[in-house]
Amino acid sequence: MERKEITKAGKKPPLFKSVIALLLWLGMVQFNLALLVSAFFLPLRIDILIPALLVLLRLMPINRNSKFGSKVARFIAKNAYEYFPVTVHIEDEKAFDPDQAYVFGYEPHTIIALGAWALTDRAGYTPFPRIKFLASSLAFNIPIMRHIWTWLGLFPVTRKSFVKQLSAGNSCIVVPGGMQEMLYLEHDSEVAFLKSRKGFVKLAIERAAHLSLFSVLVRTKYTNGGSPRGRYHTHSIKQLSIHQFYLGGD
Repeated sequence: MERKEITKAGKKPPLFKSVIALLLWLGMVQFNLALLVSAFFLPLRIDILIPALLVLLRLMPINRNSKFGSKVARFIAKNAYEYFPVTVHIEDEKAFDPDQAYVFGYEPHTIIALGAWALTDRAGYTPFPRIKFLASSLAFNIPIMRHIWTWLGLFPVTRKSFVKQLSAGNSCIVVPGGMQEMLYLEHDSEVAFLKSRKGFVKLAIERAAHLSLFSVLVRTKYTNGGSPRGRYHTHSIKQLSIHQFYLGGD
């Protein structure tokens, strides 16, 4: 069995490009909220245009093959993905058949499942030519963010989308623990919330896809001390697929 390490060597992207790329990639929720708040301070005839524009962007169909979208995706992949030091370890590359569909279960979620992004075909770390990341469905309902994540090659983590990708012969990355894992995140501690998350295993069996569960070593120590707790908050995570928190760490 031959072990392989894949690390992208080269000069780190300029900081200002990384900041712009990270904002495009992960900052669209805050950008939408900022737009809505700014509407309260604008004249009446102008402030109504902002929510109207956001509704239009939410309803507008997305062209996955857009040339502009491809440029945005390449910019993010080059300047945001490469901002984080990533090394992918493949224990036995020959054991994987590039013509076979695989289901990869990624654990743990942590604050943001950054490691899973490194395994997408846009990032270029893995030998799989067709590998798709299934992310929170909420992201595909947020204006602008839904465009960017679609251009990056992501799909909503729904049964319909899952089945469609596997039927097309694409491999899929899912984070079984999802946002709820973040409830159990503590300083210098991670929890894999898997006991009740078996749906991805059933789908893999139904579609004759090979299943692989892998973990990611996150060296940063997070503190989730600002996260509210309780039954109501847990229910809101399940319904909205969103988690409110502030971060600290070292």
